This record gives sequence, C-alpha cells and structure tokens, in this order.
Amino acid sequence: MFTNITIGKYIYKESIIHKIHPIIKIIMLLFIIFLSLISSYKENIILLAYVLLISILTKINIKTYLKNIYGLRYLIISILFINLIFNVSVLNSINSIEKLIIIFIYSSILMYTTTINEINLAFNKLLSPLKRLTFDVDNISLILTISIKFITTIFEEVDILFKAFKSRGYKFNGSVKDRINKVKNFLSTLFYLLLKKSDDIGTILEIKNYNLKKIVKRNKRKIKIKEYLILVINIILLIIIKKVV
Repeated sequence: MFTNITIGKYIYKESIIHKIHPIIKIIMLLFIIFLSLISSYKENIILLAYVLLISILTKINIKTYLKNIYGLRYLIISILFINLIFNVSVLNSINSIEKLIIIFIYSSILMYTTTINEINLAFNKLLSPLKRLTFDVDNISLILTISIKFITTIFEEVDILFKAFKSRGYKFNGSVKDRINKVKNFLSTLFYLLLKKSDDIGTILEIKNYNLKKIVKRNKRKIKIKEYLILVINIILLIIIKKVV
C-alpha cells in the first residue's frame, strides 16, 4: 500500500546536490514551500519543472521520485473529491496538487541527499540563536530530526499492519458502523506500534549515550562561499521566474 513511498531514506550518490551544505538545502526547502504557497498554478508549473531538474541533478533514479508521487494517489484523489464537494474551481484544485507534489519532491531531495546526522546538525545550527532565550536547542533539533525520520517509520508500520490485517481476512467493508469500528481498531493498533517504536528509539539513544554537543564539535563543517552563491542565485532566479510568469 505504502511501499512506493521511500521518503526519509538517505541514498548515497556522487552528486553536486549531495555535497551542498545541509543548511543551504533546508533554507531552500523553506523558500520553495513559501514560494509554492503564494504562486498561481502557472507559476507552480515552472516551479515544478525546477524541482524536477534538481531531482535529476541528484543522480538518483527519477523513478524513485515518481514512485513517491504515485504513493500520494489516494491523498490527491481525496483533495480532488473534497474540492469537488466545496465547488472549488478546477484550476485551484490543480494548484493545490501542484503545491503538494512540489513540496513532497523537494522534501524527498533533502532526505535522499542528506544523512540524519547532517540534518540534525543543520537544525542545531539554524536554531542556535534560540539558545540566548534559554531554549534547549539540542533537544529541539533532535526532536525535529526524529520526527522527519519517523515519516518513513509510519509508512512502513502502516504497510506491515495493513498486510497483517489483510492476511487474517480483515476487510474494511460492511455497514458504516462496522467500518468505523474497523478503522478505529486499525488506528489504535497503529498508534500503539508507533509509541512502542518511539520508546525503542529513545532506549537506543540512551544506551548509546547520544550526545549532540560532542557530535557538533566533531563536525564543524563551514558553509563555503560558492554554496552561499548557489543559494542566492537560485533564490534570485526563482523570484525572476515568478515575476515574468
């Protein structure tokens, strides 16, 4: 059911995108999200083409990204169905789907080209100004990183659980009341499994004596000037495209 979605897994390749500093990639992701949300459907077509070009530069098989998009088919159908109920125009529906695909693909690019430790360190660096306000930045960045990693875990657990229910002849049919009860049983079991998985992750981190401060000291990779240039050029290029279109 959800085996097509592989977001959250690092895929090693010798590409220019893999070598870019994770902070630059996260900033670009935030900018892409913001730009897609304020753009029209025509502008988002150009933005989608841009994101697909970046995905090609990762040297990761384009089929991997297409499988992820295919895995969203039920969500896309749900969006179309809801928009149909509320009499949303076709163009606005297309724009909503474009936004979803753009954000999902670029998030996939970040996950595929950046290790979990790199993402953790990037969040820690980006949130470092909050230390002056006595925020525990180390824990916040760790929570954000685990949350991202948990996306894959959720899809995997749903798929395993769905197959387990199916193998026992469990079907989601019958009266409305029966269906609600079956879905409730499925979700409660899923919630229990996810809680157990999160508890296991916490135990593993405790056993390994995970200390982010030590990792930060060992990995003080600085952002290069050319990486700043890549960020600025890409942002300017996208702003120009938005104005022209």
